[in-house]
Amino acid sequence: MLHLNILSVCASIEPLDLSTSCFKGAGCIGKFEALMPASVMTLSGSCVTVPCSFTVEDQYKVNLLPGCIPIWKKSETTIITTTTLRGNLTAYNCTTTFNDVLEDNVPYQFRIDCGNPLKYNFKVKQVTIQIKVDPDAPRLTTPKEPVVEGTPVELGCSAPSYCDTHPPTVTWTPSLGVSTQLQQNDTVTSTLTFNASHFHHGNNVSCTAAYYIPSGNKTETSTRYQLSILCESMFYLFNEKYILSFVFFFILIFSVNIHFFP
Repeated sequence: MLHLNILSVCASIEPLDLSTSCFKGAGCIGKFEALMPASVMTLSGSCVTVPCSFTVEDQYKVNLLPGCIPIWKKSETTIITTTTLRGNLTAYNCTTTFNDVLEDNVPYQFRIDCGNPLKYNFKVKQVTIQIKVDPDAPRLTTPKEPVVEGTPVELGCSAPSYCDTHPPTVTWTPSLGVSTQLQQNDTVTSTLTFNASHFHHGNNVSCTAAYYIPSGNKTETSTRYQLSILCESMFYLFNEKYILSFVFFFILIFSVNIHFFP
């Protein structure tokens, strides 16, 4: 993993002369192109990872060497120094993590500088980083009701992960049982499992996602769910009412048939 701390400015790097390149009809198969999302979102002061890949013209592939440097710019002369390369440039992977993001709605472009003829600004495709002041509230997955006491209950809570190197911590209040946490792509999911009790009926269970910003701040957001637990005796009584109603209805129909059709 390469940590960038580039203090030079883009004005000191000469752009690649494309006057004889494929863009001018030289007939090359490859071309200069970068692929990345149009926009990504993160929390103020946090990080965000930008998926990125690129291609170069065939004649410059021999110049793509381990010493190549990835550069991200937000203008023609301003280079971003708080980035971490996550991909492998020799495999055409320019995936990068932007750290300590503070500016909102700023477009960034990728440049590669190999210290040889391969120096190019990928201006056509740019990524805009947007900042959220507050994280989205976590989403709850609730059990199918009615929940009968004595049966296992599973609650799910999913929170967005804006920074994959600093994912949120998801906690439950109160902690009624065993919880497990799993991070997958840009989502962190926590599952709470416990046995239902009539003492739980009417109580609120809160799922809280805590986001720790590298600068030391912490942002929290939560979602509540009110438990509805049916006593076991009431559940069977409830079912027996339906059974008795059905039996009574069947006897009534049978009696009417005998009365009118002896």
